[in-house]
Amino acid sequence: MERVTTKQAAQELNMGIDTLQFMMQQERLPIGFAVKKEGKKRYAYFIYRGMLDEFKLQLEGVSDKYDFLYRQRVKPEIESNSFI
Repeated sequence: MERVTTKQAAQELNMGIDTLQFMMQQERLPIGFAVKKEGKKRYAYFIYRGMLDEFKLQLEGVSDKYDFLYRQRVKPEIESNSFI
């Protein structure tokens, strides 16, 4: 799996790096793992592209990636008139 840096993930989620790291340490951000080895002070962050993309889709209100792919294929003028 492709990995993403904390800086890149924070930019994509529009949050600070410190916030991203804190949320990962608290297991409140399902984009990867924060690991602290025994006897160490620092955490190592493992953020995966697939998990990050899935989480971003959830934030956009897309229930699953197939729904997202379908929405990409629907013409915008059809979607804008769907409420009529």
